[in-house]
Amino acid sequence: MKAYEVLLLAKPALEKLADVGVSPKDIQHLEMFNDYMNLKSEGHKVAYIEAYLCDQYNISERRFYQIIKNMCKDL
Repeated sequence: MKAYEVLLLAKPALEKLADVGVSPKDIQHLEMFNDYMNLKSEGHKVAYIEAYLCDQYNISERRFYQIIKNMCKDL
């Protein structure tokens, strides 16, 4: 399968993501967001989760909150 064919198939979803400001590159943060949701469901405080995941994924505090905000957007 060629890149063109994949883009053609995914065009509606990619357009919807672009309309709401979500980048296809955000796929690299899915694992971190899943970890965030798991830790939050276990009852950990967001400040602890932020410190732990920033260290785990080598990202800044600001980037952490940007990722969480983007992942929680309603489409």
